Amino acid sequence: MTEELETIFPTNTTEVKVGGKSINLKPFTFGQLPRVMKLLSKLTSEDSPVVGKNFTDSAVLMQVFALFGDDIIELIAYCINEPKEFVANLSQTEAIQLVTKFLEVNSDFFIKSVMPAMREKLSGQEVGALL
Repeated sequence: MTEELETIFPTNTTEVKVGGKSINLKPFTFGQLPRVMKLLSKLTSEDSPVVGKNFTDSAVLMQVFALFGDDIIELIAYCINEPKEFVANLSQTEAIQLVTKFLEVNSDFFIKSVMPAMREKLSGQEVGALL
């Protein structure tokens, strides 16, 4: 029965093994949204130096992490219910794996909420590939 329900109503969860633990990643819950939005607010503000940049460019990703790395670590730690130190102490390979899966699971949120907000803040400027 559970497999049948999963087929009809997929939960969009995935498991990733990092830091010696199995982490179940799932989309943000309604109750998480206020803190998620607060942690993303600096990244998406109109005066953010990365708004409108191509996030597939490795130089932009390095800039994003240099400017907002602590917020990104805190966001992921909060959403996986682990201490910030757990995420901060992952190897680079494990951290990339976790962030990639985290973004995949929450892609609807980023596409439907964050992207339109960034486009609105650009108000007519050429958007290009934001994410």
